[in-house]
Amino acid sequence: MERTTTLPETQVLSSATPRAGPRRRWARFLTGLLGIMLFAFGAIPALERLGPVREVRDATRKAGIDATALFYTESDVSGEAEASIRNAITYSARRKCASSVARQPRTGRSSGTIY
Repeated sequence: MERTTTLPETQVLSSATPRAGPRRRWARFLTGLLGIMLFAFGAIPALERLGPVREVRDATRKAGIDATALFYTESDVSGEAEASIRNAITYSARRKCASSVARQPRTGRSSGTIY
């Protein structure tokens, strides 16, 4: 016979973590918001002043490239690359299947099926 024990209701409630009050939730929210703002307006601009990042930014500006409004799908090169990759995958798979079937030896079965 299995023996099960149940905890009194007071022990179950006391072991649960208490919910944070509204002030504490607002404080966490505002702290997180402040952290995001500091990262966006403090850390990222500071990174732009570093050597390698500054060089890339300056080269982009000198070349007259507007990198803010260009998605990879809007570029002609990305369309050509996608078509090339699709063709390479499609045709290499067909060649691979045809060549692997032709190379496999026949079994001793009378049907002559290639496995």
